[in-house]
Amino acid sequence: MRSPVYVLVDCNNFYASCERVFNPELNGKPVVVLSNNDGCAVACSKEAKALGIKVGTPIFECKGMMEGHDVRIRSSNYTLYGDMSERVMQILMGFTPEIEIYSIDEAFLRLDGLAHKDFLSYGKTIRAKVQRWTGIPVSIGIAPTKTLAKLANRYAKKHPETEGVFDLREEDSRKEYLQKVDVSDIWGIGFQYSKLLKKYSINTAWELSQAPMTWLRKNLTVKGLRTAWELKGFPCISLEETREAKQGICSSRSFGRPVKTLRDLQEALSSYASIGAEKLRSEHSVASIIGVFLGTNPFKSEPQYSNYYSANLAFPTAESSLLIHVALRSLQKIFRTGFSYKKVGIFLFGIVPERDSSPNLFGQFYQGSKSQTLMETFDQINQRMGRDTLRFASSGISNEWQMRREYLTDKFTTNWQELLEIVS
Repeated sequence: MRSPVYVLVDCNNFYASCERVFNPELNGKPVVVLSNNDGCAVACSKEAKALGIKVGTPIFECKGMMEGHDVRIRSSNYTLYGDMSERVMQILMGFTPEIEIYSIDEAFLRLDGLAHKDFLSYGKTIRAKVQRWTGIPVSIGIAPTKTLAKLANRYAKKHPETEGVFDLREEDSRKEYLQKVDVSDIWGIGFQYSKLLKKYSINTAWELSQAPMTWLRKNLTVKGLRTAWELKGFPCISLEETREAKQGICSSRSFGRPVKTLRDLQEALSSYASIGAEKLRSEHSVASIIGVFLGTNPFKSEPQYSNYYSANLAFPTAESSLLIHVALRSLQKIFRTGFSYKKVGIFLFGIVPERDSSPNLFGQFYQGSKSQTLMETFDQINQRMGRDTLRFASSGISNEWQMRREYLTDKFTTNWQELLEIVS
């Protein structure tokens, strides 16, 4: 049998890198990407990290320091980041059919079917192609297990002499490296487990791999036992080539300013219901229950109110107009005047694949219906012409309730009106 070869491809400082692709002036500068409503840092370039700016730091706490060091601030541009992620993943799929998209900026590949390859050179080829075609720098870790590939990737990212690719398949080099890795840095070992392990003098990845299996099973459960075997070089965590269908979908954002009127809440909820329906359709799923929630800001000294209401749909569906209709009807049941609302949103439950849904007592159904055809056309136009080219009138136009994003860049790859302009 061939020895497994796992490769982890991880985009370096992904959000900041996406911003740099379309603005080369940011190269070498400290870049901080902010959370919703520009509240705190959700991503930092290595230059920003070197200044001591950490993910999760509220922007007001370090704004003075940012100005003193010419830190470039950007609001989260999730539309751009999502599209750039899809481009990276499409390139990776060209190198192997066995791929697990682990997150927006990470993917596991399995390459043992390419037994004739020099995997170190192949990794450098992958890295060069992603950089050339998208402008996104990546680090690559190669190993016989997913856990070791994670550690190899971490080493490649921190050591420039590797040229972004590190191979951890050789047992001798693996032992030397694992003896230097703190147990808290191992994928799957959280704070509580690392605290327990260090209590028993298991401080490094190598010591964990050599710990008694019965003790690990008793104290770290099967998951910890798998991790130890993975560190030994025996794969226990398989590649998940298909994602599990979501059991629930939430669509919500905090408002950029307090909202007091029912009309503003209806516009926001209509937008979120439409987004939830798009997510369902992208996964070829339908939902049978919708929940609506709203609430005030619990951190302010003012009257507080929050509530939730759920409703069963007449039949499982992914039709935007129906979900919007039920959501707005539910909102009216829980809305109360006299409060400043901070958030509203929807939950979608009872999610099943389209093919597994069945009509209700009156023969109503979604799959194969005119509604499905209409929604597919709706999505195709928005994909081709840009997001929100078509939208529902109930979502409003000015949308003054939208979250605050003062430093937002253009959606360079998904909106015709925001394409990059090159002036000679």
